Amino acid sequence: MANAASYYVPASSRWPFLSALSAFILFAGFAMALHSITNVVMYVGLASVIGVMFVWFRDVVIESRANKYGVSEDQSFRMGMIWFIVSEVFFFAAFFGVLL
Repeated sequence: MANAASYYVPASSRWPFLSALSAFILFAGFAMALHSITNVVMYVGLASVIGVMFVWFRDVVIESRANKYGVSEDQSFRMGMIWFIVSEVFFFAAFFGVLL
């Protein structure tokens, strides 16, 4: 790979696992609240989801401000957002098209 461009690959992160665990706690707490057992678990799950989002986004901002992202990452982020918006437009077009 003589022409390999430098592409920033972040270190392993614990945030995906913790976000999945937080989402599980939130939904389990929601199910418990629906059955009038307790609301505390749902609020703990909600607080943990918000907390994990905050620290994960904080880490991404720290990486960005440290200039670890190059032109290829910037282009990748922009193309990802463009494709997300395009998929949402087509989803809603199909959804409302069915209703007509």
